Amino acid sequence: MSYICINKNKEIMNQVTEIVNKLKERKNSLEFQTKLHSGLISHNYIVEVGASTVCSIDGEAALRPIAGSELPSQWTPDGVKEIKEKCSWTNMLGDKMQIKAIAYKDWYAKELKSVNETLEHLEPLVK
Repeated sequence: MSYICINKNKEIMNQVTEIVNKLKERKNSLEFQTKLHSGLISHNYIVEVGASTVCSIDGEAALRPIAGSELPSQWTPDGVKEIKEKCSWTNMLGDKMQIKAIAYKDWYAKELKSVNETLEHLEPLVK
């Protein structure tokens, strides 16, 4: 019986270690993007819909999970306006989801804070 518990604990710790490594990769990507966009840029909004961001795939607006490894597309004010006018997404209950435009600096700050807080709690478990 204890052998099973030890193996399960190792499996859980391996999963936690994998999560920590992915979070560190995301943190590095977010920090790089923050430094990259330190000046004035024209595409200065990120569009969120629920737990996803709007990206452009082959000229079409599509949703990508925020928690994924990809960083979101950035939009101009005109792009945000067009998304709000032409796009609509619904949740699993069929309710229309709110489309939010967030200044990219605020979005990256929020994401970095979330990643840092999560790492703060998980890293001690894998050391």
